[in-house]
Amino acid sequence: MRRWLLFSREKLPQLVMTLISAILLSAVFVLLFERSANKDEFGNLFDAIWWAIVTTATVGYGDKTPITLGGRLVGITLIFFWIGFISLFTATIASVLVERKIKEGKGLEVIKSKGHLIICGWNFNTGKMITELENRSQEEEIVLINELGEEEIQNLRYQHNKLNLKFVWGNFTQDSVLRRANVKDAHSVIILADTSGQNPYEKADERTIIATHTIRYLAPKVRISAELLDSQNEQHLKRAQVDDIIVSSEYGGFLLAKSALSPGIPQLVKDLITSGKESEFERVKIPDKFIGRSFRELSEYFREQHKSILIALVYEEKGIGLEDILSDDTSSIDLFIKERLKVAQKDYLGKTSRRVQVKINPADDYQIKPEEEAIVIS
Repeated sequence: MRRWLLFSREKLPQLVMTLISAILLSAVFVLLFERSANKDEFGNLFDAIWWAIVTTATVGYGDKTPITLGGRLVGITLIFFWIGFISLFTATIASVLVERKIKEGKGLEVIKSKGHLIICGWNFNTGKMITELENRSQEEEIVLINELGEEEIQNLRYQHNKLNLKFVWGNFTQDSVLRRANVKDAHSVIILADTSGQNPYEKADERTIIATHTIRYLAPKVRISAELLDSQNEQHLKRAQVDDIIVSSEYGGFLLAKSALSPGIPQLVKDLITSGKESEFERVKIPDKFIGRSFRELSEYFREQHKSILIALVYEEKGIGLEDILSDDTSSIDLFIKERLKVAQKDYLGKTSRRVQVKINPADDYQIKPEEEAIVIS
């Protein structure tokens, strides 16, 4: 089966050329036989090509008909050739489609999308996260990288048929698997504490750390969010310039403490972060007319116009890369540094760190900046 699929994909252009050649050759031969005896219908090469195309297409116009023995033999040969060709051509197309479907089902497909979201790993919370993405009506393509079985992935696609889900099977710490998911053209990557396949839960942080460094090497500019089980491993992700780090064990202890000290806060937090509730957190763009105006004015705008409560401002702070340090002139020092980086084959130029800054409840007279967005309780 694999040999036939490989043959089909490689021979498809040759099959098309064979058809074109057969039509041209048939036209030439029928013209040789019919030009003298049937000049009215076969006066030139174009008439012969038209006859050959109509014959192969089985349209049956009957406007041009060979009358000589040689011309009719050419017609018979062309008809039998077309019957065999169309069978082979149809089988070839079907085989290519079957190959693609097999690869897609087994997670062996190479992703060619751009600006997509990649979710690495799987655990008991992943289903809830995908449901949240579905409720938000995200139109972007989502690529799952894990070691789940084919049946589990098919069930997942059926449950979330509104989403454009694709699947890449394999270990997301490996370069080859990440390249199949086209990580360098992804918009964001989420790395979960993975328990798919035979991966032990206690080794999840190790896989997360390896994956973050691998992804940062393959895609320096992609946004990475990662989940950790142990806060002591957070320093390793910071070295890889991970944009958002979620330590799942931290929030449970915090909420339990608040439930005793300030009853009601855990329920409030749960309602705000749960999809489908009347009120929830949202990050929204600030209208241009409020740039340079006060936090109080913006807060009143959201309250009056959108029935929302403005609680914070957020922006991404861009760090300094080597491209910013090096000058634009052609000094010998700068040229030397750039040349050595090219020799080392490392993409340090243009690589900058990003860090999300959140200002919670700033002063009323705080002036809104162009790069900031608003976080509201909708």
